[in-house]
Amino acid sequence: MNAASRPRPLAPLRARRRVVVLTAISFLGYAILMVLALRVGTLRTPDETLRSLAYLSLLLSFGSGYHLYVPRVLGLPGTDDRRLDERQREVVMQARTQAYWVVSLLFVFGTIYLSLASERGWPLPTGPDSWQLIATGVSFLVGVMPAAILAWTEPDSPGEDLANALPLPDPHAHGGSA
Repeated sequence: MNAASRPRPLAPLRARRRVVVLTAISFLGYAILMVLALRVGTLRTPDETLRSLAYLSLLLSFGSGYHLYVPRVLGLPGTDDRRLDERQREVVMQARTQAYWVVSLLFVFGTIYLSLASERGWPLPTGPDSWQLIATGVSFLVGVMPAAILAWTEPDSPGEDLANALPLPDPHAHGGSA
């Protein structure tokens, strides 16, 4: 096996969760800015400014979410990796199932909102820019959700906590002076 085909070691749980949190915060900023852009009639900020900030926040999500688009960077099993063992396949399938449920629920709630908003006069996306931002955000969410769940739930490698917490003595070092 050459160095290029060797899998990366699993990143520490703390680092993986940091990537998920940074991605979630920037994506949440995107969602808040989109809601504000829809409610621009009640604000004094121009619609273009809010949309520009939403684009910027979405770009930040893409930047922080790169590790979730390419899970091998974090040492997580990829969905297309043929070298997965039975446990890894099971974990990947569970993450996909959970992601499917989250995205399905968001789709249902979005559909309910759109139907109620048209009846009650609530803010709705207007113009192709708003719909493009929504479609891009949904595509991003669908792309990173399984890896985010996997990064958050996959435990550290056995012995990882002890290896990081306690320095091991060097067996070649001699105690005392010579």
